[in-house]
This record gives sequence, structure tokens and C-alpha cells, in this order.
Amino acid sequence: MAGGTFVSGESATLKDMPAGSGLNGLSATLVKTIGKDRWVVDIEGQEKTRIVTTANLEASGSAPTASAQAYYIVGTWDEWEPHVMTFSKEDNSFSYEVQLGVAGAESFKLLLCGDWDRCVYPDRR
Repeated sequence: MAGGTFVSGESATLKDMPAGSGLNGLSATLVKTIGKDRWVVDIEGQEKTRIVTTANLEASGSAPTASAQAYYIVGTWDEWEPHVMTFSKEDNSFSYEVQLGVAGAESFKLLLCGDWDRCVYPDRR
């Protein structure tokens, strides 16, 4: 699939990753495009996002979260790494589970399509 046909929030499967990386076959959610044919992806079961090329992505056929209006949460619990939020049709809501640190509080922001310039909460910088 060409780089221009992927969409933020879309699911993909990782392929042709370096031997021994343990990443081949894992599910990833596309966070945002950076440069030509490269994406920041949130890999299932991984704490940090990674940058991969479109050659390492195979479309899974599942539509982007909430019709391409994917929401991401970023916060202090993992140094502001973006994570796609799950949309529940039943509740008509987005969610993401966070484990609070020892202080019992964290700071966070919600981003539309993973774009820092489209921060929806808080509504100001």
C-alpha cells in the first residue's frame, strides 16, 4: 500500500522488520505521518511509539477509529507518548486506561488525529 493511502488512526500489521526485533506480525495504530513514507506508530504491547516506513506496514483492513476522527491521549505517565484512544459505539465515547504514578495524579492532553496543533483538551496551551 502506498504511503499516501494510509490514514491516521488506521490499524496495520508490521512486516519485514529487522530480524530479532520481535515486531513482525504485531498490530500497530498509525499515529501520524512524518516525512515521505514514514509513520509514527503505536505498537500493541509496546510502551513507546516507533517510526516505521510504509514498506513495513500492511493494511489490516480495519477502518480508522471513529471514522478517521481518531483521538489520542498524551501525558506525563510516559513522557508524552501518543496513544490512540478506543472508541466505544455502545457508550459513544473514547477511552484509554492509564496507571497513575505514586503521586496519584498525572497531566494529560487529548489530540485530534494525533496532531499537537489540534489539542482538544485542555482547549488552550
